[in-house]
Parts: sequence; structure tokens; C-alpha cells
Amino acid sequence: MENFKVIIVEDVPLEMKGTLGIIRTDIPEAEVIGTATNEIEYWRVLKQQLPDLVLLDLGLGGCAAPQRRCTQA
Repeated sequence: MENFKVIIVEDVPLEMKGTLGIIRTDIPEAEVIGTATNEIEYWRVLKQQLPDLVLLDLGLGGCAAPQRRCTQA
């Protein structure tokens, strides 16, 4: 499997820590290029480097970032 870049968007610290741990130990092909706890942080990370995958907390307070990104492309 090829390596791929991941951004994790999660506002619960324990869930962020757990997700990072799982990725680092069980998915060696994944490179976490950034994390965010809200939509503003997500956009900042996204502007620095484009990921191949975004793990998004769907319960994040009204975050519509992925849909907006798609419409901006």
C-alpha cells in the first residue's frame, strides 16, 4: 500500500489522542500532516498541505468545511 497524508479533525481530546495512537501504531502508511479541533484550525492546516484523507468528527459544532472545500475547487 502507498503512503498517504491524513488530517484529523476532532474536538474531544481523548478521541483525538486515541485516533492518533491507532493511526501511528496500526497504519504505518498513514502520515498525519495535521490535526484540528475546530473549523478554523482545519482551514489553517488545509492551507499548509493537502491531505489524501480527512478524518472528520461529524458531530463537530456545525463544521461544513469539507463541503465548502469541494465547492471552492
